[in-house]
Amino acid sequence: YKADIEDMRESPSLKIKKILEDKGANVISYDPFIPENSNYQTLAQTLKEADSIIIATPHTEFKNISAKTLKTYNIQIVIDGKNCLNKADILAQGIIYKGIGH
Repeated sequence: YKADIEDMRESPSLKIKKILEDKGANVISYDPFIPENSNYQTLAQTLKEADSIIIATPHTEFKNISAKTLKTYNIQIVIDGKNCLNKADILAQGIIYKGIGH
């Protein structure tokens, strides 16, 4: 929601997580600024365990994820809620990309 800070007030990520869990999804989360709400301590650990990602906060660390990195970790789907990733590069890697919000 708010990039590169610890403020979660009004963050849609908690609502997204609840909706997905209510539908039976196995949701893991990672926020470098709020480790107590994260399942893993690094982005690499999180990507290793995920098959899809949702970007709900445009943290610098997230905006710097390359399409090649996503492919390396076998990410199949990217939902970019802040349109902060390079759509063309991600699609070129054969990854499904949906950009929303902003």
